[in-house]
Amino acid sequence: MGIFSEDEAGNFHMTQLARLLRTGTDSLAGYAIMVGEPWSWSVEGDLLYSVKTGKPAFKHVHGMDVHDYMNLNMEVTKQFNEAMTSFSSHELEPVINAYDFSQFKTVVDVGGGHGALLAEILKSNTQMQGKLFDLRAADEAAISIMERQGVKNRCELIPGNFFDSVPKGADAYILKRVIHDWDDDNAVAILKVCHKAMSAKSNLLIIERVIPKGNEPSFGKLVDISMLTLSGGLERSESEFGMIFERAGFKITNIIPTMCPLSIIEAMPVY
Repeated sequence: MGIFSEDEAGNFHMTQLARLLRTGTDSLAGYAIMVGEPWSWSVEGDLLYSVKTGKPAFKHVHGMDVHDYMNLNMEVTKQFNEAMTSFSSHELEPVINAYDFSQFKTVVDVGGGHGALLAEILKSNTQMQGKLFDLRAADEAAISIMERQGVKNRCELIPGNFFDSVPKGADAYILKRVIHDWDDDNAVAILKVCHKAMSAKSNLLIIERVIPKGNEPSFGKLVDISMLTLSGGLERSESEFGMIFERAGFKITNIIPTMCPLSIIEAMPVY
């Protein structure tokens, strides 16, 4: 598979690909561990239930939805956050390079997990103030990232639920890999909460895959299946994003591709 190589003496060595499975910088070890855990792969194995019903297989397997399960299992939550952070390490530079964040003075990272993206944005824009908003925004992992990047004094860590409220009055609201966790009704509910907190000049930046038209193979289409089994969420096309944005009171102003699979979908509130 190209992960290990064998020499003439019968010894095995890591290739460059194998180094991505090591813990540390630029590693995907967190994601590899998560998808190999029984709580995760058993859900994928029950895909047929989701195909037949349109409902997440997670609840069928575990007796509760994924969010309740994580709230009851801190080790699972830790694995999930580490998996998302490992993904982010490969996406940060392409996202930062694709968009001019310097136009903003204040940024809220909604559902930002450990805050890896926000820390990188703040590091690149020394005049900016940031707010990390997540259920566990103030945990040790987030604090450690902010301290390591030297931006802790410019970042407020605010625990909270984005179905209830988000911090008000910022110039930009960023949601990276958040909306795809939810079906359309819940996605619209989250966006409406953001809309309520924003001013007429605020920007909404959704950082997600945009599924291409047509029948060509796409990794995003495989992720779409995983989201169905996990939470009932989905990857969306440009037109599907347009529909939920319109329902929530937003208008898409731009879709900016990056050098990774994600795009930056820029929108403004409509009043």
